[in-house]
Amino acid sequence: MEDIVNSRVVDVAVVGAGLAGLSAAREARRRGLSVTVLEARDKVGGKTLAALLPDGSVIEVGGQYIGPGQTMMYRLAEEFGLETYRAHPHTGDALAESGGQVFRIPAEAVGVTSFSEEEQRDLEQVVAKFENLVALVDPGKPWDAINADELDRTTLDEWVRANTTTSAAHGFLCMAIATNYSCDAWDISLLHSLIMLASEGGSVMEMIKYDDGPQQDRILGGSQLVAERMAAELGDDVVLNAPVRRIEQDAEGVVVYCDDVTVSAGHVVVAVPPALASRIRYTPDLSVGRELFTQRVANGHMTKLAVVYPRPFWRDDGLSGLYMSETSGFTAFDNTPTGTDLGVVGVFLPGRDAADYGYLSTEQRRATILGHLTTALGAAAAEPIDFIELDWAAQTWSRGGHNIVAGPGTWTKFGMHIRQPEGRIHWAGSESSTEWLGYMEGALRSGIRALAEITSDHPRTNL
Repeated sequence: MEDIVNSRVVDVAVVGAGLAGLSAAREARRRGLSVTVLEARDKVGGKTLAALLPDGSVIEVGGQYIGPGQTMMYRLAEEFGLETYRAHPHTGDALAESGGQVFRIPAEAVGVTSFSEEEQRDLEQVVAKFENLVALVDPGKPWDAINADELDRTTLDEWVRANTTTSAAHGFLCMAIATNYSCDAWDISLLHSLIMLASEGGSVMEMIKYDDGPQQDRILGGSQLVAERMAAELGDDVVLNAPVRRIEQDAEGVVVYCDDVTVSAGHVVVAVPPALASRIRYTPDLSVGRELFTQRVANGHMTKLAVVYPRPFWRDDGLSGLYMSETSGFTAFDNTPTGTDLGVVGVFLPGRDAADYGYLSTEQRRATILGHLTTALGAAAAEPIDFIELDWAAQTWSRGGHNIVAGPGTWTKFGMHIRQPEGRIHWAGSESSTEWLGYMEGALRSGIRALAEITSDHPRTNL
């Protein structure tokens, strides 16, 4: 990889060296095409990012989980000689807070067994209704779903409230779904939530499972290694510190302009989130539909934390490290990587929680998190040896979490533009996948799909 070049002429230019862009570039190479990847950051990996613990071990502050059905991630890990391991191997009781009291529950129940019989029945019926709606939605063409307009004009929060009789069932379903999408339940349309779940199998309880679910495994050394190995294969075809400012296209091809790099190509794959893609100047202008789509799909707000201790002391008390607060929505979990004696508690703060947290001072943020953990795990939680936090919305070349947020009306009015090429400009990114939206797997698949569009529409001699 190199930092600065002057100009290049290739078959395919790629904007963004996250998993989607690198997947597209690798697929271009496999199809015999020349390629240049332009990355604004000084690193590859996009929203996969490694941080070092005090003992030199790696912790992920970005995407980290893979699970059954995510075949490309497992295949690449094997190809690159990377080991996977169970993300949550330590069993024990979970902790839940309700009404100011903390109580223990079996970890595998994820809080459900703390419900009364009435609350449990309410949850089961609303989940069944939700999954029946999911079955009606094709993630590739959600706007064609039966009653798509009605599904898209209602927020997830409104629908759950109308279909539950207990606050516990409402809170659990909204938290399970919206937290996974780095937003709040009132931020997104019901249709958006159905699309996301349909892309990963259609089951609410399967979505939040550890074993045999999307959170089953991690990659030893961090998931960013997958991107780094892909980039190493591409070598000097990956150019870092090269934010794309402008893309021009005509009937013959495209020209991609950075500060110090100009790339002429037959086609370009823009593999950055829509909100970032909208900052690029396009000549001629993109279609009105595409512009309006990008204006409505910001990335969700997500802050991820790793609170590090000398050892995972909670296991001594027969605890799994999982803690859920019904009052505040705060959730923590044992995120200790394999191969270290340290103990790491992970925390996700989505949506409003991330926004509120971001307004606090450094000292206030630390005190807030440690206050929650001390309530859950005891006095030992007040004395971490490291405190790692990353607000993804504050990152210049991310500006948000791992999923897009589509409010009412977005999908039925403008959703068809999410993958639709604009002339010689093609779109990739996890949000544009029809499988595993918001996951690393979805990003990889989107890159391959973008290259298939190029090569199927344009023979090798007419790229």
